[in-house]
Amino acid sequence: MRLQNGSSARLATLLTVIAGAMFLASCGSSGTTVTEIALPVITVSPATASLPAGGVLQFTATVVSPTSTTLTWSVNNILGGSPTLGTISAAGLYTAPATVPSPSTVTIKATSSAETNPSGSAILAITAPAGKVDVSVSPAASSISTGALLQFTAGVNGTSNTSVLWTVNGVAGGNSTLGTINSTGLFTAPSTVPSPATVTVVATSVAEASASSAAIVTITAPATQVSVSPGSTSVWAGSTAQFTATYTGATNYTVQWSVNGVLGGNSSVGIICNLGVATCTSPGLFTAPAISPSPATATITATILVNNNSAGSGSASVTLTPPVVEGIGPTDTSVVVGTPQQLAATTIPANSLDVKWWVNGVNGGNATVGTITSSGLYTAPSSAPSPATVVVGVTGQGDTADIASTTLTLTAANAAPLFVNFGPNGNTGNPNTAYYNGVFTSVKVCLQGTITCQTIPDILVDTGSVGLRVLNSQLTTVPASELGTIKDSAGNQVQECVQFGDTSYVWGPVLIADVAIAGEKATSVPIQVIGGNTFPVPASSCLGLGTGPSLDTAAALGANGILGVGNTVQDCGPNCAAGQTFSSYPYYVCPIYVCQAAAVPVVQQVSNPVAYFTKDNNGVEILLPSIPATGAPLLPYTNAAGTGLIPAGLLLFGVGTESNNAVGNATVYATDSNGNFAKVVYNGVTYTSGGFLDTGSNALYVSDPATLGIPNCSDNSYYCPASTFPLSLTNYGTNGTSGTAALSIANADTLFGTNPSFAAFNNLAGASGTGLSTDYFDLGLPFFFGRPVFVGIAGTTVPNNASAPNGYFAY
Repeated sequence: MRLQNGSSARLATLLTVIAGAMFLASCGSSGTTVTEIALPVITVSPATASLPAGGVLQFTATVVSPTSTTLTWSVNNILGGSPTLGTISAAGLYTAPATVPSPSTVTIKATSSAETNPSGSAILAITAPAGKVDVSVSPAASSISTGALLQFTAGVNGTSNTSVLWTVNGVAGGNSTLGTINSTGLFTAPSTVPSPATVTVVATSVAEASASSAAIVTITAPATQVSVSPGSTSVWAGSTAQFTATYTGATNYTVQWSVNGVLGGNSSVGIICNLGVATCTSPGLFTAPAISPSPATATITATILVNNNSAGSGSASVTLTPPVVEGIGPTDTSVVVGTPQQLAATTIPANSLDVKWWVNGVNGGNATVGTITSSGLYTAPSSAPSPATVVVGVTGQGDTADIASTTLTLTAANAAPLFVNFGPNGNTGNPNTAYYNGVFTSVKVCLQGTITCQTIPDILVDTGSVGLRVLNSQLTTVPASELGTIKDSAGNQVQECVQFGDTSYVWGPVLIADVAIAGEKATSVPIQVIGGNTFPVPASSCLGLGTGPSLDTAAALGANGILGVGNTVQDCGPNCAAGQTFSSYPYYVCPIYVCQAAAVPVVQQVSNPVAYFTKDNNGVEILLPSIPATGAPLLPYTNAAGTGLIPAGLLLFGVGTESNNAVGNATVYATDSNGNFAKVVYNGVTYTSGGFLDTGSNALYVSDPATLGIPNCSDNSYYCPASTFPLSLTNYGTNGTSGTAALSIANADTLFGTNPSFAAFNNLAGASGTGLSTDYFDLGLPFFFGRPVFVGIAGTTVPNNASAPNGYFAY
């Protein structure tokens, strides 16, 4: 519709009228104008206003057209209003509520009763009465350190709307420079002290913007920095240390741990436990690396996090201490070429990996002497070096003087090392009890047909007896109770008693085991377990030579057992099979704990394990190096000049069966049925009472002082000639062979006094009898130094086609 022309004032008036009310008209199709009735148009005055709580205000409504329309009043569309929003009368008189509502604005509406219910409205803001809204903040003044938290509370009185808005120095919610505050009033101090160091925290009423309250906060550096305890410490490599962090700047914080700047550390510098890591059971627990790094120090840092922001840090130092090496094991053992041997270092702390392993001074070894891993697994070379011994050692990483070593003898499959020392009992310092010239090897005992085995060291090698005898106390991994048993026809366990020339004895059951020595193995071998039962010793027949001590402990026996490699297969043979009681090896059964001699078939008697080997089973060779007349410490050992290693001896299995056990030019001496030479001639006198070669005897037990014309020592059981006494013996075999052996007897007091730590002597001797009728020649270990000696088993092929049905010696 086009407006009619008129003045500007008139036009403004018309716009106002149009805004207030609209007259509707339309043009008919015939061009005739039809005028319709105007709808009521209502204005409310005042259109906007502000009224204090409890106040009254008169509203008026103007109906532009038609004027006779009836009106109703409402507040927020509630007819007549309510106590919370305020009430309004039929005449438009509004009374505000006693307290400011939330929200604080209400809509006042006048509605016509005309058909379309037109209405007009006004907006009214309810305010608190002047001076009645009060805001308070607590605490009013505070001092906190950087990064700390402080909880404020705001009290609002005079309005039901208790909400407040928080600012810091006029900044809503604050900022990182001044500090921040959230809607609940929790203030977080900045990480650094602002300038100035005092900030103002203000709470302003949402209901009444003019109502507010302020608090003063002074930001300071932490009174106590982050501290870590202990401040410095030493930790064994692979061990742990617990660290704790203390922070006084706040009560709600977390600690983040690092090592040398690496969060949580790593395997090179050490690991430290952090909260939230699945494997962490104790935050701050430091685990040193298994191998000390270089340098062997680390820095432990504790970083304090407040609301995930760093609030400071503290540190401590830790020194990673290498272990102390105390020993190595096993000691003085042998390794078959090309095979492994696990060694273990005794360290403080236990089982430390922070050590260096070497072979003959070469870290890790090499192909010539053998290699060794960081865990101590030694692998022998494919062929033995010369000499056939190597020194394997372990050294603490931090001190080259912190060392332990052992000598390994590298052998062929048919060779076991022979070590000459004081045995498991050590040197007692008493010549009457110290085990001089003890020759030992290691024997592996296994449950029949299984790989369950136990290697037992310090087994005395004895060419003067037959059979393996092991102390019951030594059988731990393979207990005697799990070995096979030998019983008589009535089901009684077979026992054996063995008495020696000095009246001492061993007593125990006969059991069955697999036996392995070096690379050789024998299956289902009858052995004796010393002290393996509680049956009483049958003194009348077993102890016919006199009641001597029972050798049922390592201290008493001087060894962990005896390996008898004499010249028969069984220790007794047909005599014991027939039940003969007068024998060196009587067998017994003990029904109802009464022991009596019993016949035991030959195949069930204690047997020579060598004869049970699948090869190299016809005898043994004993090889011991030459030693000085003054004696030697242990075998193997470094000579006095320190220029060479005197090797350990060898127990070689088989005679003439391998390239390393050929008899060569040695003379074969066939023995009689008792394992003795046919006769021994000394100084023109023939002795037929006995002569034999015996590694189990520690001296040359020859004749007696009256016969030889030399005195016994006054303080021990050996000979003490004024000067070294030459002894030349001629031995005869039952096969007609003979040969001279040049020996010597030294003063035992001089030997022991000059070198009290020496274990090996080639000229130690003692009396064998008390007169010509009892003289015999027990040529013990001194005879074996420096000469190869063979012991052939009866019934086997004899070298050089000699006749030796009872076995033989050859040297």
